Amino acid sequence: MGATYRKRRLSRFVRRMLAVTLLVLFGVASWRWGAPLLRFLVPMKMPEWKSLDAADRATAIGQFRIALAQILAAGVAGMAILYAARNYQLSQRGQVTERFAKALERLGSDKIYVRAGGVLALEQLMRDAPDHALDAIHVLEAFLRHEASRWGRAPGGSERLLQPNADVQAAVTALTRPTVRQYAPEGWAPDLQHLHLVGVHLEGADLRGAQMCWTNLSRASLANADLTGAVFEYGVLVRASCRLLILTRANLRWADLENSQELWTAELSGAFLDGAVLSHTGVTVEQLIAAKPTRSTTAVNRATEEDPSSEFPWREVDRDLIKDPRVAARIEQLVPGSPDYYPPSASAPPTPDHTGPGR
Repeated sequence: MGATYRKRRLSRFVRRMLAVTLLVLFGVASWRWGAPLLRFLVPMKMPEWKSLDAADRATAIGQFRIALAQILAAGVAGMAILYAARNYQLSQRGQVTERFAKALERLGSDKIYVRAGGVLALEQLMRDAPDHALDAIHVLEAFLRHEASRWGRAPGGSERLLQPNADVQAAVTALTRPTVRQYAPEGWAPDLQHLHLVGVHLEGADLRGAQMCWTNLSRASLANADLTGAVFEYGVLVRASCRLLILTRANLRWADLENSQELWTAELSGAFLDGAVLSHTGVTVEQLIAAKPTRSTTAVNRATEEDPSSEFPWREVDRDLIKDPRVAARIEQLVPGSPDYYPPSASAPPTPDHTGPGR
């Protein structure tokens, strides 16, 4: 679970174990030292009781009654505190349930701004009630599945969406905000597979380990986003803003990143590039060497070279980086099935009838 949730569970477990321990110790003490303790606490059981005169007996009995009343009062007060605490917990649980229900009602509205408010309400609920964070996450993921169109078709129509609606943007932001990992179960990652999120804003998003197969992020803004270990097979990142994007160990198999902006500033160490299209992105030879390209990778950039035979001394040509000797040597090092190659869990390469989107 998240760090906060684990701390709460640990605190609850410690309190229960402490109560059980005290109860066991009280039972052992009663069995072992019950008789001496009774003689010590109850004046009538003391050996010297018979030697006391009437006045001293009356004083001792009065003090005993006062002490007994104080003990009973303390017990009653303790029970009252426990009862109040239990009622408070039930009240808090009821408030959380009510807030959850109201957020669900808003998500079902036909007005975008009401649905966006419902998303924000669920995000706030994750912070206030970490025990229910996973429920809120599941609802937000289901909401995205319903509201975010797939491959360019709007819900209930055929019009292509050039940017997500405000409610979809709010849901994506809530699921990819770096702080959500504090409340989500350990190992959880956003599931954005098969979604049409053209033009979405994901600046600084935490997408580590995210499932994004067949996701369309064309023209999206991913500046400073972290996609370490993300699965982006057959995804589309055409004309997206990739400034300082982290793609370390990401699976970009058959992904289309053509014309992505500022990809040369991205971190591609260990990224699997089998069949990926990186043309006209400014990607460098050094980035390809640090990644895991294959012969199916496409990386053609425009370059300027000298042309003495022409009227103009310089001309622009297409340079295939995969044919660079250093990149070719890197490709030869990557033997399928070797530890340095991508794990065999990657899906099979597409057939002629099953090509990546945007090809």
